[in-house]
Amino acid sequence: MSDKMYAEFESWWYASKYCQVVNSSENAKQTAWDGWKASREMLVIELPKGDSLARRMYGPQACGANPLISRFDAVEFIEAAGLKVANQ
Repeated sequence: MSDKMYAEFESWWYASKYCQVVNSSENAKQTAWDGWKASREMLVIELPKGDSLARRMYGPQACGANPLISRFDAVEFIEAAGLKVANQ
């Protein structure tokens, strides 16, 4: 796991009511961190297969069909999974 993710976790931990309830117990913090990591590892977003404007307009045999998906489509699928996308 990245240092950035751990920093995000610590920011949440010290601002949360959980930290106050357990008096910042290291055991409780480690348990919360383990849960935080597991929640990130389980997160999987299935993106659509590549498509292009040519393929959409003229069908799968269209010349110039592109195997990439658009940023718009990727954002749409991520948000459909209930997640936020930064820097739209």
